[in-house]
Amino acid sequence: MTWQMRFAKIIGRGSVVADALRVYWSWSLPVVYFVLALWFLGVSYASGEVPAACKETDFKIATPNLIAIKCEENDVSGLVGTGQMYDSAMGLSVSAANVSVFPYPAARKWLVLQLSSVRAPAAPFSLQWGKKYKLSLLLHDAQKPIAPDITPTTFDLDVSNTVVVSPAIAVSSKNQYEFISHIAYKKGPNGLCHLQVEDYAGKTILLAAHDCTVPAAISDQAKIRSAADLARASESPEDIGSFSLILDESNKATQELPASVPSLIDIFDKPVKLDSKSQLLTEKAPSTKDASNYYVNLNYAAGKGSKPGWVLDAKISPTVGRLVHGYQFIPSAVADIGGNQIPNLKYTDTMNFGAAFSHMYQPNHLLQGLLFKPGFVYETDREFDRNNIVATVDLQYRFVNLFNPRQRRGAAKFANELKIAEARKIPWTRSNSRPVLFGYALDFHTGVEIGGALKDTVVGASVGNATLPLPTYHIARVVPQVHGLFEMGRFSVDAIGTPRYLATVENTVLERNDHSLFLKRLHGWSAFGIITGSWSFDPAGHVSFTVAYKNGFSPPKFSRVNTVQSGIAIKY
Repeated sequence: MTWQMRFAKIIGRGSVVADALRVYWSWSLPVVYFVLALWFLGVSYASGEVPAACKETDFKIATPNLIAIKCEENDVSGLVGTGQMYDSAMGLSVSAANVSVFPYPAARKWLVLQLSSVRAPAAPFSLQWGKKYKLSLLLHDAQKPIAPDITPTTFDLDVSNTVVVSPAIAVSSKNQYEFISHIAYKKGPNGLCHLQVEDYAGKTILLAAHDCTVPAAISDQAKIRSAADLARASESPEDIGSFSLILDESNKATQELPASVPSLIDIFDKPVKLDSKSQLLTEKAPSTKDASNYYVNLNYAAGKGSKPGWVLDAKISPTVGRLVHGYQFIPSAVADIGGNQIPNLKYTDTMNFGAAFSHMYQPNHLLQGLLFKPGFVYETDREFDRNNIVATVDLQYRFVNLFNPRQRRGAAKFANELKIAEARKIPWTRSNSRPVLFGYALDFHTGVEIGGALKDTVVGASVGNATLPLPTYHIARVVPQVHGLFEMGRFSVDAIGTPRYLATVENTVLERNDHSLFLKRLHGWSAFGIITGSWSFDPAGHVSFTVAYKNGFSPPKFSRVNTVQSGIAIKY
């Protein structure tokens, strides 16, 4: 007798126990099968699947057979690969083109896709305007063998020219706008041009503009056949499909919708149509003096028994020219000077003239921005009796989630809302998006200043005929700095602390209350700090009332300042 027969005899054919066991197995077997299936899937994933080497975040169609794609990863400069492109209307059954993948020279987050015909691999394949495609790429390290189970990089490609309009925030120039497209421009106006806009009633007008620029026009596609050719035509892939201009009108209406730019043509010989969701909004002012290209803060006060005093805290620091190997040239002139000094109104009496080159690096996900800024500066005062030449190097560290002023948070909020609105088929413009209330920033600097005084000078007293020689000296300073910003609507508080360390002995001539002079030799720590509160008169924040507390010692004079100043600031 088998064990099954013995088991049936024990429990009985119609017993309650037998019925219970049958129910148990009927429910438990599917669960067992499900657990086993999950186990096999986990084993197969752990044993072979390799994640995709590039997560596509942006693309630029440089020519009908050359595409640049941007990856989320920090460095894909060592990747190569192959792939297929499919016509979305026909599905994945028939390949439309073969794809060869190469690194984009001097752009570590970008790759170049070269398309060739399936039937004639030596012949290029041309994208058709208005069509949609799907791409599947197998990418691998050029120095390593191809992994057998690598996950393909896939993304959709829409060959239609929807151009997004945005203020050129990085330049911080009033009425400057950039027209960003996924498709390269073949030609565009240079110098003077017009922007066609329309209101909600459909009425169109032309706005005059100047400094109209296409930084990477692809005028002769026959000369762009490879990744190297594309890099020579546009060193930065971000310039592909970029067009900028500065509007002449400063009092334009914010509800005008940009429609087109006459004579702006893409590589498919199509006139460029602008995204109807874009609006020409007045650009927000820079959040701080350090971020401004132009800054003027005028303070004025009077005291009993003294003439009215004034203090001018000003900065001129425009960006000049285009990026060269990722570096931007920035000349600067900075002054904190005054006249008729009274007890409750003091100033550092410094003037700096110089220039620097700035380059923003993106090291990793923790340190999202590292601004490298080497330069030089001529240090003096209002009387020009100091003459220092100093070479400077400044590193600014922007850690993740610590640099979020209102303008940046507002742009991110609108982008998220627009994505949701497009998914739900809802019309959405900036006028529908409420501005964020709060903004903040916390960044850190480390710097070095090396140089010296050019010659011996003679320093005179502010009142009377007293004079004193000022001998030359060497300069070697270590300059750490901490900067914080808090914004709430039109109100903001900005604080900068600079504990400068003088590694060599520096000379200065200071003035006592009785206007006599004395020579002081400085060495060691010499700190200076500023806390500024401001309230903006206009929504853009260009004009504001400020109250600043200054305390410490600032080169080249290093006279003690401990004062509260109030005035009107203008910044762009």
